[in-house]
Amino acid sequence: MWAWTDWSRNVKIALSAVFGVFIIVIGVVVFVVLRSLGEARGKARDAAIKGNLANVRVQAEIYYDREGSYGSSTYLPGDCAAAPANSIFGDPGIVQSLSAVRSYGAGELTCAISETDQTWAISARLPSDAGEYWCVDSTGSSLVILSPIRDMSCL
Repeated sequence: MWAWTDWSRNVKIALSAVFGVFIIVIGVVVFVVLRSLGEARGKARDAAIKGNLANVRVQAEIYYDREGSYGSSTYLPGDCAAAPANSIFGDPGIVQSLSAVRSYGAGELTCAISETDQTWAISARLPSDAGEYWCVDSTGSSLVILSPIRDMSCL
């Protein structure tokens, strides 16, 4: 009887250890999967912002073809929401695209139009990296910059 009790206790200890290791492994796997999903969501938001800003460029060219300029008011780099309505930033299609950019978590959205109304630029903070901004402009640039636009182009 003594041997049976000893064996039973050893099996319980061994099973407890195996179960503990199993729980730890499952916890690590769940952590890695959830972290990867979070990063994927951030990258998806970045892609949506880039796509909407590419759409703004197309709409701005349509506006230019129709109006002969990108607007009739200079707008130094600032919040897109305050940009003049008599410019590309008042165009309903562009307003809708910029609204979509905001909805994807771009904290800062900066717009500018030159004095000659012939150039423009937009930058939006990328949600996956607080230090990076996506910039598009009238010259065709689409690139990552490290701060909001300060001029009428991304470069």
